[in-house]
Amino acid sequence: MLIAFVASHMAISQHGIREPLIARIGRGGYGALHGVFSLIGLAAVYWGYWQTPYVELWPPLGLFRAVPPIVMPVAWIPFIAGLTTP
Repeated sequence: MLIAFVASHMAISQHGIREPLIARIGRGGYGALHGVFSLIGLAAVYWGYWQTPYVELWPPLGLFRAVPPIVMPVAWIPFIAGLTTP
């Protein structure tokens, strides 16, 4: 599903396909058509994701389960600072 979604975006972005479509149905029609196909493709990607079973490759070690809750609040400080300062 994801390959079809990406391939549709790559194919429609080619000038040999895009420009004739815009000339034929107009920029607004092209945008609407592209948006509809993009939403259908994105819905298919989400559907495929939710249909896939969870496979745990390796279980996390007991001590390392505590690392993300401790590290993430600290990691947010430089992230927010980077977003809010020029």
